[in-house]
Amino acid sequence: MPHSLTGGADAAMTLWEGTIDAEDNLDWDRVGDATGQGGVFVEGGAYYAFLGQFGWSNIDRFYNDPRPKTLIKAQAPVGYNFTNSAIYLSYDGEDSGLASLDTYDGTLNLFSEHYGQIPIGLECHVIFATEDNGIWRYAVKAVTIVADDIITFDFSETALVTESEFINIINALP
Repeated sequence: MPHSLTGGADAAMTLWEGTIDAEDNLDWDRVGDATGQGGVFVEGGAYYAFLGQFGWSNIDRFYNDPRPKTLIKAQAPVGYNFTNSAIYLSYDGEDSGLASLDTYDGTLNLFSEHYGQIPIGLECHVIFATEDNGIWRYAVKAVTIVADDIITFDFSETALVTESEFINIINALP
């Protein structure tokens, strides 16, 4: 989220999680402190938060990589977008956490990342995820990045799992 929406960068920004109680009221609970896992941190002009059990990474880590690069683009299944789903990237052979495709073109229904330039030939897994009442709908695609490609997810490729099953699936990726 751009920190300009909050009046500027605040290193003490805190992450909160909302839950709906039995009376349909929204209650907010603090997730973590501003410096710890689960907390919020400022980078560039935006706030970022760690992604639960998976850690965090971003694609600009490849800025100095000498290989030719392309803009990563991924498309969620029909009916899913930036408001009701997410797409992540896991780098094969690296214990670096997930990168969130954190930008969205609503006209084309394309997810990308704020830096977005990824090395051509990189082997990775792209993960579509959405959650509804504790049940996760997901799809994982093993891909080798090619120039100008759009990684597309179709609803028929998705499956339903519990949160713990989803975590195990992500943790088992190479």
